[in-house]
Amino acid sequence: MSTSENRRDQTELEKALRSTKPWFAENGTTLIYALAAVLAVAAVVVFMQRQSAGDLQASGALLLAATPEEYHDVADRFPETTIGVWARLRQGDRLLDNAVGHMFTDREVAIEEDGELDQAEVAYQRLADRSDVDEQVRERVLIGLARVAEARCDGEKEFTEAAVAAWQRVLDEFPDSIVKKHAEERKAQLDTAESKSFYAWFDKQDPKPVDPGLAPGQPAVPDMPSLHNLTIPESAGSTDGLPAEADNSNDVPAKPEASSETETPEKSDDSTEPAKSESDGDPKPPAESPATPSGEGEAKAGSDATPEPATASEEDAGKESAESTSPETPAEDSKPAAEDGDGDK
Repeated sequence: MSTSENRRDQTELEKALRSTKPWFAENGTTLIYALAAVLAVAAVVVFMQRQSAGDLQASGALLLAATPEEYHDVADRFPETTIGVWARLRQGDRLLDNAVGHMFTDREVAIEEDGELDQAEVAYQRLADRSDVDEQVRERVLIGLARVAEARCDGEKEFTEAAVAAWQRVLDEFPDSIVKKHAEERKAQLDTAESKSFYAWFDKQDPKPVDPGLAPGQPAVPDMPSLHNLTIPESAGSTDGLPAEADNSNDVPAKPEASSETETPEKSDDSTEPAKSESDGDPKPPAESPATPSGEGEAKAGSDATPEPATASEEDAGKESAESTSPETPAEDSKPAAEDGDGDK
């Protein structure tokens, strides 16, 4: 190719670039974002083609898991996958964290048989017995087993030696472990008399769960009785399920009945009182009035009272007095007699 032809080609290319420069200046940013999106889609497609359907499903399940039970389900569904191994490790970590927390709030849940501490140890041990786990996973498994052994310490020599041996195992298999300094400190501290004394005291404690709404030292509030289970005794005398005191339907008090044992005083006879003179004030002799039948005045005076039952002797005496007294004499005769007395005056 001659020099003149090269010169001509460069000129044509230069002209093309100069003509497209305004378009690139206006749409260059959009073009760059479009190319980036195409590359991202291509990367996702290539990744999905390299991953099996089982790994994708396991990854989604692991991302959605949050509780020890959910991690346990993922590990059981995908036991031979890397996702299943990590799910088992997270199950042990969550159980151990819960157990340590309950040691201070609800001891029975943490250390009872098949409790959280036992379940955490089982999860860790299942991974420790496998030979196909990653070194990073195995290191965390041994650290978890050492923490479980230390949580079981009660001051006795057997459990103290087990905890020291567990931390030593971490250092033996992973000399450059991420917890190397912590493991060495725990080994030295666990073998001291002070540590044994603390664990002996802590093992005797038995904390119980408390109501989170109560202040420290405040006693629990008793449960309020349900109104549906509230029963009213029959002696209360209520009509609508309310106590008798609340029934105000009858505000008028009942008229008291006269007692048969109450004696009614006899009505005084005005005829027996001496009459006073209007002129000189001297007492005037009482006017004579015919005798009233025996017992009739008392019957009128005590008509509102309930008579007492008479004995046999009183009945006989009443009969004799009734025969001697004329029943034909009316009680109104006393009024004319009183008027005659006034006439004599």
